[in-house]
Amino acid sequence: MFRENKEHLNKSMFCTIDSMDPRYAKEIEEGWAGLFYKHVFCSIDEKLFEPLYSKDMGRPNTPVNILVGLEIIKHTWNYTDEQLFGALCSDYKVNYALGIRELGSFYVGDRTVYDFRERLLAYTLSNPEKGTIIFQLFKELTDNFANLLGISKQELRMDSTMIEPNIKKAGRLALAFDVLRQAVKVIPNAKRTDSLNEVLEPRFKTRILYRVESEKLTSSLDYLLQLADQSLKIANRLPEVAVTEEIKILMRFLEEQTIFDEKRKKLKAKQAFTISANSLQSAYDPDATYRDKRGKKSSGYSVNVTETCGEDNPIQLIVDYMVEKNTISDTEFLKKALPNIDKKTTVYLDGGYSSTELWQEAKSKNVDLMFTDMTGSKPDPDKLPLSSFDVVTKENEETILSCPAGHKPLYCYFNEDSYSARFDIHICEACPMNSQCPTKLKKRYGILKFSKKSYITSLVRAECFDREVLLKSLSKRAGVEGCISGLKLGQELAQLPVRGKLKIDYYTELKMIAANVKRLIRGVKIMLEKGIPIHQGRSAPIYST
Repeated sequence: MFRENKEHLNKSMFCTIDSMDPRYAKEIEEGWAGLFYKHVFCSIDEKLFEPLYSKDMGRPNTPVNILVGLEIIKHTWNYTDEQLFGALCSDYKVNYALGIRELGSFYVGDRTVYDFRERLLAYTLSNPEKGTIIFQLFKELTDNFANLLGISKQELRMDSTMIEPNIKKAGRLALAFDVLRQAVKVIPNAKRTDSLNEVLEPRFKTRILYRVESEKLTSSLDYLLQLADQSLKIANRLPEVAVTEEIKILMRFLEEQTIFDEKRKKLKAKQAFTISANSLQSAYDPDATYRDKRGKKSSGYSVNVTETCGEDNPIQLIVDYMVEKNTISDTEFLKKALPNIDKKTTVYLDGGYSSTELWQEAKSKNVDLMFTDMTGSKPDPDKLPLSSFDVVTKENEETILSCPAGHKPLYCYFNEDSYSARFDIHICEACPMNSQCPTKLKKRYGILKFSKKSYITSLVRAECFDREVLLKSLSKRAGVEGCISGLKLGQELAQLPVRGKLKIDYYTELKMIAANVKRLIRGVKIMLEKGIPIHQGRSAPIYST
């Protein structure tokens, strides 16, 4: 049964901090623990988590704000679970941050924390359309932090990076063995053949993986594929086995990695270059995908991070993030992020995000996308850009009003994909710009043709690649590289100790909150040191008597 935690609002008679030396007490109250309590713990909306609990059955829940606070502290300081429980037991700073004023007075069992995580993941699985509760918490906390420190969100920067789950980087042989072994385990003993029983013996793995000679790798893989095919045929005759996750993964592996050899009448391995990047990478993480990005090979996921970058902000905050398979492109990330960006916002991006379609869509929503580079061929520097032609909408139709020299066309035609215009040949021949103009001189006319996409691309380049604008964009966007580095090193995001997209999402969400908590603490200290007033946010309530 759900119940909010209000106990921390009541002043304890035996508050540990009251018996401390005033200098220690001040360090706790003004340090990370006091700031965490005031601006994080007291800002946790417990009602977000109410759907995880029964409305009228069972005993009252362990305080949600303490459980969530523990999770945030775990990822803020990169604790293991064992270190986290130890800190709750003996570290008064952790207790103070969670609104517990008597050291050792509140016990949280490890099973309670694990059950809470399982509830969150189960809720996400059963309510995919609602998103995750932790992401909702992230948005609420981030808004509160922004209000508290006066953070402007009108300038943003974005970047993506690859992250890896807790899976080994296995070759095809090791992957085939792992998939086969998992499948064999779910087949009842009575239904296994002698060769399948052998798969479960320790010496089989040693012989097939570690002692195989390089010239026999193909034959070893072929042998494992035949055993896998044999396992699938047995499983298909057992309805209760055929529906297990292990057999589904086996079936997927065979579909992606093999073809049927008509001559030999059995499965054989596909050539490596024909296998999709979306193919199975691990028997234990079916969601992971493969990507080779600028020579860096990774099996796992990609995370896209959006961060503020206003010059007047005391600190910058992460305001949005997404986790997807690592085969997704930056433009796809931008397409998904664009609906969540407020009007009158400028977003600084590298060339990987460049897209004329998204640039136009953003313009229609009063959002400016500033690219520091663009994909595709570079324009001829000796020719006038297409953006120098005056193209306007006239009577609901687009038309070329004039050329860069100010001359009107004799004729202009536009369809959805391209522009076509004719100019007076005598004017074109006498024009001092004709050597630079993209208009082609024919016998009777100067002919100009270009696609709408080329014109939009030229407009993007004209807006983004002016020298002063480009230097500003490069300067603004550069900081996001430090953000990514901080997440991967400081928050240990590069390789997570979990597998599967659901758990990867959960860990990433908490690490994003943790990163913002660190920034909040730093920002509050900076503002207090400089005597800058802190804006009113959802802060700690006064103790009741």
